Amino acid sequence: MPWRVVVKWRVSTLAGFEGGTKINVNTIDPWTLHHRVVDRLRELRAEGLVAPMDLGPECDPTLGMLRYATV
Repeated sequence: MPWRVVVKWRVSTLAGFEGGTKINVNTIDPWTLHHRVVDRLRELRAEGLVAPMDLGPECDPTLGMLRYATV
């Protein structure tokens, strides 16, 4: 069964507004965070610390790919 995993990484410490309202404000834009995470995962994959799998743009973004054909 194929898996699609979403990693939620908190990039700031809760304080003031965020601590009181539980609304998190990220201090880094999503694209920079994406590059940081994918680059690090590629390094870990090359070192053999992460399983050999597709990462980032290597993944197939086909919609509905988790729908299985019944035989």
